[in-house]
Amino acid sequence: PGLDLFSLLLFLFCTPIEWYIGFKFHKKAFKSMKSLNLGMDFLVSTGTIAAYAYSTISLISNIINKRIIDNSVEYYETSAVLITMVVLGKFLETYAKGKTANAISELVNHRARSARLIIDDEVIQYNESLGYTFSNYLSDYKLLDNKNDIEIDVSLVQRGDCLRLICGESIAADGILTIGTISVDESMLTGESKSVVKEAGSTVYGGTIVVEGSGNMIVTACGDESALGKIISAVHEAQSSRPPIQELADEVARYFVPAIAVISLITFIVWIIIWASGLLPMNWYSDTDMNNDQMMLLGTNNGSS
Repeated sequence: PGLDLFSLLLFLFCTPIEWYIGFKFHKKAFKSMKSLNLGMDFLVSTGTIAAYAYSTISLISNIINKRIIDNSVEYYETSAVLITMVVLGKFLETYAKGKTANAISELVNHRARSARLIIDDEVIQYNESLGYTFSNYLSDYKLLDNKNDIEIDVSLVQRGDCLRLICGESIAADGILTIGTISVDESMLTGESKSVVKEAGSTVYGGTIVVEGSGNMIVTACGDESALGKIISAVHEAQSSRPPIQELADEVARYFVPAIAVISLITFIVWIIIWASGLLPMNWYSDTDMNNDQMMLLGTNNGSS
């Protein structure tokens, strides 16, 4: 008596959502109360607990009275839906960050690990005639088959170096093609699957792949200064930084949440005082809401007033 199947199912389904899934909100809300830095977690926690507590009290009251009060209401679904939507939003945010991290990893994987540095005297003189200087570091290198190239780590590449481009290898840095005609796969930058033909004087980009031909290039930008490096840095910055609208929302919440909490508390106290003083009109009550003693008390208070 006093318990219907629908209310029981709401209680059973919403209780684990409120106290298991929503536990992290309650924990953060408690910590924010200790530090007096109330945030949205506090608002979510207090709102859902209030809805759950009111619904549970209403449910227990019906069981004690052994009848379902006509105008009794329950807000279990409000608590469950609010927590579910907030958790879903955080899940989507985490998922988006994960996708971004994967995209960064894929971009980093496109970077070349080594470069073919040309040390031929004629090539060096030709480069210097174009205004580029040769970075002369001959320690810790690997001499390649043609005896005029050395293999160096891509981190040692500097602006002005002359690199040899071979079919099937990634370009180590941004630069200008000086000798040869090559076809380059630039899909990792442009999304275009069709290879692009590059001739002497054309710009080539680090991370792209030579799919046909060979040639020489002069390095104009490398590392974080290259196009690929700037893209990776921009994605990193976008992922780690907070957008201005989020900072504004946090600043508003900093004052909004305490204000709402104070207003709610004042409203609760005022209504308790009004109810205890018997100032509520009798027609606001139904016969099933009160027992005889309450009816007599309200009648006495209304009569004396």
